[in-house]
Amino acid sequence: MFNKFSCFIFFVLSFLSFNLEAVDSKYEVIAVPFMEEIFGINEKGQIIGLNEEGTAVVIWDRNNGETFITSPDDEKTCEFDVKGHNDLGQIVGTVSVFNEPEEEYEDKAFIWDECNGFRYLPFSDVNGINNKGQILGSRFNENFESDSVFILHSDGFEQEIVIESENYIFPCAINDQEQVLFVELSLNFDRISPFIWKNGFVSEIPSEIMDLFPSAFNNKGEILGIVRFEKETFDDDIEEDAFLWKWSAENTFAMTKIEETIDDVEIYDMNDLGEAVGFFEEIYEEEKACLWDKEGKLQDLNGLISQESGWELLRAMKINNQGQIVGVGIKENQETVFLLNPL
Repeated sequence: MFNKFSCFIFFVLSFLSFNLEAVDSKYEVIAVPFMEEIFGINEKGQIIGLNEEGTAVVIWDRNNGETFITSPDDEKTCEFDVKGHNDLGQIVGTVSVFNEPEEEYEDKAFIWDECNGFRYLPFSDVNGINNKGQILGSRFNENFESDSVFILHSDGFEQEIVIESENYIFPCAINDQEQVLFVELSLNFDRISPFIWKNGFVSEIPSEIMDLFPSAFNNKGEILGIVRFEKETFDDDIEEDAFLWKWSAENTFAMTKIEETIDDVEIYDMNDLGEAVGFFEEIYEEEKACLWDKEGKLQDLNGLISQESGWELLRAMKINNQGQIVGVGIKENQETVFLLNPL
């Protein structure tokens, strides 16, 4: 009698734990092969990254597997750097190519898409591309200073961006509203602050804070970034916090701190829904991949996958509007790129 009752209780508890697991699991975890560095994931679920050597761009999706992109100067190529991608399957960036007459490596801007393949672009650097196919580019003078910044439209027209400033200006990204995110660095290198340009108008982020480092810029014009400021303590320590800047009803920026209760939070990316991903660390613990949801709650992604998966999710790097998340974790004692698919 006791043995039968014990078996029955064990069966019920096992059934309940299995179903609780299914309810608690919000994501399916998939290992992504052939990839070392992650640059993004588009709305088609295509993941863009680099191979281990950095000599090829890798595009991977669950249905079609991997595609390797190399330059025509493949044997001379040093390293790729992807600067942007869009939902049309276009990828822009730079590749370091050996210049034989000069006996040195030089960076060349490029664009790739499935129809036209790999093409070099006629300017020094590329800083992003939006879903209209508009490319944010720049040219440098002989002192390697930014000489001009422009938007290259799909019809070939170059729309120059003119900004009057005594400081150093660096273009960062362009969104679907044709807003361009810039970073301004003071001449004595003691202050960094972002601003947004559109059609000749500049929207600054008002702040008395020491430094603002943008890390993501979405199609709503919202900016995700890190704020650095001096603590009011005897050792004049520097504190860093993750913040989100949203447009308010008065058409000005309102700042929200990502998390009040955890000291060390790094946020890497944000989608158009306001969801952000990164990682956090607590004292004496390992990094944990996290999601900052639309309700403003920070969640450990390890608690949102099956505990039987064998994964330890360390850093969530990119997120798209479908809620798919790409990052780096540990599986079978190996650091591996993962894809989280919402269930």
